[in-house]
Order: sequence, then structure tokens, then C-alpha cells
Amino acid sequence: MKVYCEFCGTKCRRDSYDSGFGIMYGPWGCPECRWSEDDRYDLREGAKFTKNGYRLDQYGGAWPPKEPNA
Repeated sequence: MKVYCEFCGTKCRRDSYDSGFGIMYGPWGCPECRWSEDDRYDLREGAKFTKNGYRLDQYGGAWPPKEPNA
């Protein structure tokens, strides 16, 4: 299945995980404009952070905060 971003037309992607009982899928997200089909991860307006400082990406993943000198 191919999904294209409704804002910029780029081919979208999503994370998936095989739990052993079935495949779990994350939301579709655009690597170009950072749109996500889930409003909680839509980053077109800028980066979003969790309460403990983790950065969220357009696919629903959480990334540790960057080091101050990195």
C-alpha cells in the first residue's frame, strides 16, 4: 500500500512491529514536511516534546533529548 502526503505529495512511511500475534502499525507520516495522520505527532508547526524532554517524531516514536554540546 502506498500513501502520499496530502500536503506535499511525498511518499509516506510508518513504523511497524511484529508482536508474534500480529503486526502493529504506527501512524502514517511524511519524512519531508513532517505531517502525521495522528494529530498528536503532526510536526508541520515545529517539534513537540514530552514532559520528560523526549522529542516526538511524525511516526509516533520518541527520541531522547539531544546532548547540549552535540
